[in-house]
Amino acid sequence: MRTPLAVSAAIIALALGAGGVAFAQTSTDKATHKEVKERRADNRPEWEKQFKAADKNGDGGLSKDEATAAKGFGQVKKNFDAMDTNHDGKVTIAEHDAWQTQQKAAKQAAKTSK
Repeated sequence: MRTPLAVSAAIIALALGAGGVAFAQTSTDKATHKEVKERRADNRPEWEKQFKAADKNGDGGLSKDEATAAKGFGQVKKNFDAMDTNHDGKVTIAEHDAWQTQQKAAKQAAKTSK
């Protein structure tokens, strides 16, 4: 009677062990924080070009409608009210950057307070 239980336990142990190995393999495939930061810096000119193209009325900012209509601006759409600090109905590049800086600082503060 103990044999089926021992076999079941061994199968479960192997399955859990294989899952750990798979996790270890996928975690090494992720880019480092530095690599992600470098990619973002490299993509900044392209992002600004896309921002300006999405600004259909040329007023220097994205309205909610412009952010919704454009691809790649989900973060602006999702956090529009928080980014639009002067409440003029549009998010400028400067407001976007200030919001991102604030988010990074809050995340870092949360990390250090743990």
